[in-house]
Amino acid sequence: MQIQVSSLTFEYPKRLFRLHIPSLRVESGSSAALIGPSGVGKTTFLRLLGGLHPVDPGALRLDSVDLSRLNDAARRRFRISRIGFVFQDFQLVEYLNVEENIRLPFRIHSALTWNREAARRLRDLARDTGIGDKLTRPIGQLSQGEKQRVAICRALLTEPRLVLADEPTGNLDPVNKRRILQILFQETRKRGATLLMVTHEQDLVGDFQQLIDFEQFQKPLD
Repeated sequence: MQIQVSSLTFEYPKRLFRLHIPSLRVESGSSAALIGPSGVGKTTFLRLLGGLHPVDPGALRLDSVDLSRLNDAARRRFRISRIGFVFQDFQLVEYLNVEENIRLPFRIHSALTWNREAARRLRDLARDTGIGDKLTRPIGQLSQGEKQRVAICRALLTEPRLVLADEPTGNLDPVNKRRILQILFQETRKRGATLLMVTHEQDLVGDFQQLIDFEQFQKPLD
């Protein structure tokens, strides 16, 4: 999925800066690391791409779709069917077990169809990320690193065209950090998907095809 941004501005109420991106392009099937200090808009940009915030003013195109022209319901449908989102705080459902959390997108939206192939993909992702033996375990019994891997499996299960990952390796030890990064690369490359990942870990950024420093997009308020 190709990303094209032009004249995009976004600000939260009572914040001291606004995110302003005059122009940005990420090619379809490529990988990009979003870097910069905390608070410069990296997570905000992922949320704009994922349709969690309305785009106004500016233009944000994902392939041929201009998100600024979609209403809330249309953005939600687009996100569920085309985008995989790894949230920094996981956003797992505590009363569901591991397998149910990974499968959650299929349960909450009719745009996705659960079938035998999806079930096989779930088992394979859980195995590859090291949680294959924990599918029936309650979320409350997992470590932070295990919760992170559940969130990653959920994002990849729908075979999205765009994967947005907000510090997905932040709670992992060095071995699993590298393992998860390779899985993200492998799964996105396999399907020609685009990967955008927020990271503060300098030892990882060299693996990405594009490096985007968000400090350049931080614009003080007048």
